[in-house]
Amino acid sequence: MDTIPSEYIRSENEQPAATTLHGVVLQVPVIDISEDANEEKIVELVAEASKEWGIFQVINHGIPDEVIGNLQKVGKEFFEEVPQEEKELIMKNPGSQSIEGEANEEYAKRLREVVDRIFKSLSLGLGLEAHEMMEHCWW
Repeated sequence: MDTIPSEYIRSENEQPAATTLHGVVLQVPVIDISEDANEEKIVELVAEASKEWGIFQVINHGIPDEVIGNLQKVGKEFFEEVPQEEKELIMKNPGSQSIEGEANEEYAKRLREVVDRIFKSLSLGLGLEAHEMMEHCWW
């Protein structure tokens, strides 16, 4: 296919070039949340990045490379080896097992620990009790 389908074509005023910032390199804040990092400093950095940027990158989150690698391997196998018809059945049935199993469960457990820590920092940065944002999560 050599042409872009019409539903994906935007008018000139909707195209990214009209809103793209030129000449400035923006650096998203990077926050180190390693075990030996100062918790008060993490709270300060998370609050500041959230207020000023609305986004930040977390490094040294403690999720082992092996856990991430296992999840990537299972995901790659699913997307490269599972027939399209089977993938579609899985998508139509949300309770089905897709990229499940130990790799997904272990990654989800580790990620939840990181999320809990970030929500705690956000809560404290907003002047709330450490547990308040987690109490209002959708999960």
